[in-house]
Amino acid sequence: MKKSLSILLALAIAFSLAACSSGKKTPPAADPQPAEEAPAAQETETAAAVKSKVFDCEEMEITLTDDFFREEGIDTYTGVFESNDAAIFVLREDKSLLPGVDMDQYTDLVLEANKNAGREVGELHRKDGIPLFEYDFTNPQTNQAFTYYTTMFESEDAFWLVQFTCYADKYKEHISQFHEFARSVTFDE
Repeated sequence: MKKSLSILLALAIAFSLAACSSGKKTPPAADPQPAEEAPAAQETETAAAVKSKVFDCEEMEITLTDDFFREEGIDTYTGVFESNDAAIFVLREDKSLLPGVDMDQYTDLVLEANKNAGREVGELHRKDGIPLFEYDFTNPQTNQAFTYYTTMFESEDAFWLVQFTCYADKYKEHISQFHEFARSVTFDE
């Protein structure tokens, strides 16, 4: 019980500071396009490939658009990436700090930590095999509202929390892109 409480407190601290799968995961193949749409789809894919940029974050890689840059000097996270209208916060949690915890238990701990931090989180579900939930946060200093698309991954020796966020009023414009970014996550193991 004492160990569980200390894990929950550590997670709660990590998530309260945020405020603002196993094995190597490969991105799923694209849905096949009808023959008459193939050239346009290929042009779109080529344009997207030109505009994409791969970022590494320890043993994790994520493919984002080229308008993202790595934000330096934020020690709370393993990595932070920003664009003009979105941000991504990456937190790596070494499994040695969570002995005996599996991915399902980790997702439960993350949800509980967010609820304990006073956030009204959406229900945990999976999309393309990726555990995720959403929540809103209003920055008390600026009174700006943000929506978070929170995904979780597992590598050989760590659990990963990857949170995508933008202004709440722009969230519907970004949600599909956030999920595509999440699908691009891979691990070197």
